[in-house]
Amino acid sequence: MKSSTLASALTGSSLAIVLALGVWSQVEERHQAESLAPYTRISTALIEVQDSLASQQTPVSDELKSLVQQQLDSLPHSANILASKDHPKDDSPSWEKIFDSSVQKLYHEVFINADQQSEAQNFVRSEPLEFVQQLQDFAQEHQIKLSALKAPKTVACRPLSERTPAPESITRLLQTSYAYRYASEVIGARTDVEEFSAQEISGIERLQQQAKVLEQRLVQAVSCQYQLPAQQVTYPVDVAQGYTFLEEHSDAVQKNALAVVADSTVPSDVPVFLLSTRIFLED
Repeated sequence: MKSSTLASALTGSSLAIVLALGVWSQVEERHQAESLAPYTRISTALIEVQDSLASQQTPVSDELKSLVQQQLDSLPHSANILASKDHPKDDSPSWEKIFDSSVQKLYHEVFINADQQSEAQNFVRSEPLEFVQQLQDFAQEHQIKLSALKAPKTVACRPLSERTPAPESITRLLQTSYAYRYASEVIGARTDVEEFSAQEISGIERLQQQAKVLEQRLVQAVSCQYQLPAQQVTYPVDVAQGYTFLEEHSDAVQKNALAVVADSTVPSDVPVFLLSTRIFLED
């Protein structure tokens, strides 16, 4: 009798342990799926492109397959597995349509993930934007027409008395823009005396206009929510480098715009966030 009771108790304990482990496993699985959700959505959009290209055998489709695979390889492997299991199939025969739709989804993902606060999510905030840039460059190179990117609406501007100091990433972006505009004016004023070629002068004039418009757009977007950081009296300028010097500044603005997107202290619904995504994607 005692042996039977003991056996029943042990069986009951074992069953309880098994059930507890089962519940724990389900909780862990759900937690992993939730933590991977942003990556999984990105992976799903890329896999849709990959699937649509499965029956395509052209140099363009092969090159796009390779690009998409490189992007997938940069994501967590677990996210790719989840996406492969769960992503819906599109019966559309047009891979170009799916390509266009996936680029839109990736751009939308930038805003979905933008308010996550953990360091791990900072990677997710900017990664889909870099994917969009790569895919847009591919489309432009191969003359594939993509729809204009759609972004959510931004919030209204704060009253002047409620505007706070800008986060460091925004301050850095704006200072880089100030330096770019200043250098463009200094170099632009020297085109008549420096030994620049006609092609360099044309490029300098184009970048001078770009720097002016860019600063105007940034000042307007930043001042909507934040206090504007003061401009320096002067900024370093290498006149002899001319067009190359300005091009480096243009690249620095683009890089710092991506840093704003990656900054978890910048909400996704403020105008400067949206503008930063646009700046990064502009040529």
